[in-house]
Amino acid sequence: MDDLLERQGRALERLFRLRAAPPAGLLLEGGSEAEREAMAVAWAMLLNCQAPTPEGGCAACAPCVQLAQRASRDLLFFDWRGGPWDGAIAELREARRIMGETPREGPWRVIVLFEAHGMRDEHANLLLKSIEEPGPGNVFVLTTPQRERILPTLVSRSFVTTLAWPPPGAELAAPLPGGEGDVAELARAFYGFLTTGRGLFGLTGGRGRLSKLLADRLVLLLQRDLAQALKGAPEAEGARLLAGRLDLRGLRRLDAALLQAKDSLDAKVNPSLVVDWLATSLRFAGG
Repeated sequence: MDDLLERQGRALERLFRLRAAPPAGLLLEGGSEAEREAMAVAWAMLLNCQAPTPEGGCAACAPCVQLAQRASRDLLFFDWRGGPWDGAIAELREARRIMGETPREGPWRVIVLFEAHGMRDEHANLLLKSIEEPGPGNVFVLTTPQRERILPTLVSRSFVTTLAWPPPGAELAAPLPGGEGDVAELARAFYGFLTTGRGLFGLTGGRGRLSKLLADRLVLLLQRDLAQALKGAPEAEGARLLAGRLDLRGLRRLDAALLQAKDSLDAKVNPSLVVDWLATSLRFAGG
């Protein structure tokens, strides 16, 4: 985790100062996805560490070790990148019940809403009162790339801390979260559809067949291939296909379409519909 936090020293110092009177809700924006996750756990460590410093928790005391390993009963971590969210309401209600109890292993229980822009409105609305008044020993931490991507009511109930922004293009250069294996089959089917018009809908058809997380990874992979094609150095097979199929104007239209697809996924549009729309739009875009 130290490597992930290396660029976020100033933000860690701010959090260290906040720990004396922690806000009920802390919103972490900016940084990379991995850095936001690491900073959320670092905040829990700062609150519970037996010997914290402006550089973070000591990483040696029992609370730090448990939190770093995600083994603490005082860390409730909700990952909103995937979906569908069947059962999420029941899990959130159970979390609210647990918040009525005294923290088990340290002074603070930390409830992480990781990548909160992926929450449905009904989930956010269920938590609004809890975030505003979480009760003794409880704090929330929310993460998102930009505060504008989550409900204004969540922002208004949170203390916003902006992490150091990643260098331009860093997200495109980073490894895909979870690796590329799970998205490889979908990417092959997507590019195959562009040339043959077949083979994709078998993977996307049917309710719940395609998760938001997998669709997000496909969009990120396409953005990387597009970046190679725009630079005139298409190394990946998909990038070579795009460079051969689309002229500069077409590549720029694809860039706009990928941004629209990302916004649609964040707005909870069915991931299968988003991927199908993107594929059909690109297939008939031409040059």
